[in-house]
Amino acid sequence: MSVYVAMSSQRVKSLDEEQEDECMKQPADVPSKQARVAVEILRIFLERTGDVPDSVFSSIISIEDIINMQEAITLKQKKTTDFFAICRLE
Repeated sequence: MSVYVAMSSQRVKSLDEEQEDECMKQPADVPSKQARVAVEILRIFLERTGDVPDSVFSSIISIEDIINMQEAITLKQKKTTDFFAICRLE
């Protein structure tokens, strides 16, 4: 009997409320490589569209800078010699 009382006191969600809950969930993390590909696709689309203000392309460059900063944050130097190997390449 106590199980029935506990279950009957629970609120049953309607379909609309469940859909609202799904919309409120945080989106999954997007890897920087996937973000870079998406920005590149957007850039190609806009270049082919024509009559796109330069400010839009400036915004795309800003987005690319953000992606680059995120990638730089996640880079890890495995050995001290790795740092010097990268410096020699530049």
